[in-house]
Amino acid sequence: MLFSAACALASVPLWVALLFSGNVWLLLLANFVLLGVALMWLGPAAADVHDIAGPHLRGLGVAIYFFTVNMAAYGIGGPLIGRISDALGADKYPSMMRYGMLLCPVASALAALLLWLGSRRLEREA
Repeated sequence: MLFSAACALASVPLWVALLFSGNVWLLLLANFVLLGVALMWLGPAAADVHDIAGPHLRGLGVAIYFFTVNMAAYGIGGPLIGRISDALGADKYPSMMRYGMLLCPVASALAALLLWLGSRRLEREA
């Protein structure tokens, strides 16, 4: 969980660079590194679910984990960013969409905090 927290925290400045940089090369670099960092936590997170759920509930634990992650990302995250962008007037001023997408680094920072707190709790229980 600590590794996943570090990945989530590392993605925050990359998101900000991606959203507010005007340099094409910096945008490409930030996007490339962000994609790697954003996907780097998937394996360790699934392993954490295996450890937490125990041998008899691993399948159910992974199913709930992936269902929750996908519902949060596709069912809540995307539409919420769209609504925020619409409320900010992105239809008239397309540059306002970047402010709606600020939800991404905020969510990454919140995820880093929660994962860090979860890792501390697991250490105490072990």
